[in-house]
Amino acid sequence: MSFKDMATQCRRAQVKTGKPVAAQILEILRLRAGPGRLGTSEYYDFRLYDDARLTWEQKRQFGGYRAQKAIEDTVIDDYSQFLSLDKITFDTVMRAHGFPLPRLQAIYHPGGRKVVKDVALLRDKAMLADFLRNEMSYPFYAKPSNGGYGTRNLSVLARDDERLIMASGPPQTINDFCATLSNPSELGFLFQDALQPAAETVAICGDRLSGVRLQVLLGKNGPQVFRAMWKIPVGHNIMDNFQHGRSKNLLGAVDRESGIVKRVIAGVGLDQVENPQHPDTGAEALGFALPCWKELKTTVLEAATVFPGFLAQGWDIALTNAGPVLLEVNMLGDLDLSQYAYGIGFMDDEFLDFLDERRLRPLVEGPTDACAKNQNNRIGRRKSHWSY
Repeated sequence: MSFKDMATQCRRAQVKTGKPVAAQILEILRLRAGPGRLGTSEYYDFRLYDDARLTWEQKRQFGGYRAQKAIEDTVIDDYSQFLSLDKITFDTVMRAHGFPLPRLQAIYHPGGRKVVKDVALLRDKAMLADFLRNEMSYPFYAKPSNGGYGTRNLSVLARDDERLIMASGPPQTINDFCATLSNPSELGFLFQDALQPAAETVAICGDRLSGVRLQVLLGKNGPQVFRAMWKIPVGHNIMDNFQHGRSKNLLGAVDRESGIVKRVIAGVGLDQVENPQHPDTGAEALGFALPCWKELKTTVLEAATVFPGFLAQGWDIALTNAGPVLLEVNMLGDLDLSQYAYGIGFMDDEFLDFLDERRLRPLVEGPTDACAKNQNNRIGRRKSHWSY
């Protein structure tokens, strides 16, 4: 955050809450030195200037991107990361276990990757174009095997002769679509059936797919749901990502026992609006009961055990007309998303108890010591706890 932006935020926060600029700056410095390692922009994004909303101890429970890095370094096994980073590998593992996934029609990979039965392997642009003309089932959804935040994801509604009708943006010719498909990670592209939304959610956010981010902690006695967020798409967005409020999508905090939405936000920081109506439908998301909640939780908690190297997991699950469908597992799954949704810190007593149970809190809160070599042959102090 630039000094000019900080000054603007300081003045706006003072006008809104009456908190003096000097008190804000002092608090920013104290929180930066605290366990949450918060930065200036995070202080304002999470509305930590508002003393009427949060006590000092509650503010200290918020974590910034630096704290997230420390947690990820500790609770995520380096050897396991590829299972999340590569969506083709994730799909293969989950499919072998029989978990609900989008139907995979094809994989585009010039070098060739072994695929499961009944999935086409397309090794060049000509094969891809031929598949789009003659074999693809429409609508479909395409995404890179390695990617995050929906970057380079594509949703295609139908084919009109040589044109592809896109869910967002103007039509593209088949040849243009194939020509622009890139493979920078060299891991390929997945082509899946487009999922259809659950009938219950259509009344809230229209005929567009929405999903849940379920954060799971893998304790010694098994996985437990920690936080649950409903990602609510708005407008012409083909993705439900919140993107720090930039996407204009809504975000809901979900009661993890009942599946009922207990808080909804639009935007972040001083521009945040609580419990707005959906801008397209006018419907109230607050109080809405997410469909198939018990089934969703049961599925995710079973799937979580497949990844023992992810002690903290963030699952993305689509709410479809066929029930909950797993999309991906994220390593940890971002602190900020739950902090925006719930308005409370990620590093609360429950999370700290989880760290204490596994004797990890000193590793998270202490110095990195990135060059330390451990008995398990891993490098870095935060890697010392792994038993293999």
